[in-house]
Amino acid sequence: MTDVGHSAPPGLLVTALVPDMGTAVAGAAIVAAAITTGANVAAMVPVECGIPDACAPGSAGALLRWAAGHLDDPRLVTPLRFDADAGPLLAAQDAGILPHGATLDRARTALVDGRSLLVVVDAVGPLEPITPSLALLDLAARWQLAVVAIVPVGATAIGQARALAALAAARDVAFAGVVLVPAEQRRGAAHGDRHASWDDEQAATLRTTLAAMLDRPVATLAPIDDVHDRAVLRESARAAGVEAFVARAHA
Repeated sequence: MTDVGHSAPPGLLVTALVPDMGTAVAGAAIVAAAITTGANVAAMVPVECGIPDACAPGSAGALLRWAAGHLDDPRLVTPLRFDADAGPLLAAQDAGILPHGATLDRARTALVDGRSLLVVVDAVGPLEPITPSLALLDLAARWQLAVVAIVPVGATAIGQARALAALAAARDVAFAGVVLVPAEQRRGAAHGDRHASWDDEQAATLRTTLAAMLDRPVATLAPIDDVHDRAVLRESARAAGVEAFVARAHA
């Protein structure tokens, strides 16, 4: 596979075993943290399905484009978008399109021009094929991105974190660490429900356990009432300590 990462800024792939808007929220928090350190951030959701246009309202691409604070061309932020709410290859087939890695490479090259950090958010799944020959984790290897695993607090959190770390290692992709998030935030429930279910003690125990087990930073992103309030997003990112992943991108 061609290495196209040598001339680009360092970057992160924010992913989960089953990505959803909670993954995008965590990605937006990392973008907010990076901006406070002075980074000029390019944010990208390479593939998104079930949306009528790139960066359509309510999409992961729209949230990341807003968080980065740039008026980037939505077609660069989300170069592969499909109407069908299905896996990328099935959605591409439905649209009569053959997705190609070169499309993603060109968008990424244009997007990172003049930027100091690239944050890529997964909206389809790390092993889901996005072209006939590439999954998101392959793209992480291709672009030399370090993986940040988004894991919901709950009974399967340790297993999910270990699985994502193992998947990254199998492709010789750096593993930057873990962000623990509320399970309900991942499902997009109302903020009241998120607060009611959030268990600080369980989250703290998981954070300590995973940090020792994986020897990587583990952040705890508590429920966020309004992800479209920049001040709230910045404060949530600061309290979680997600700026640690910005440093890992440069490692």
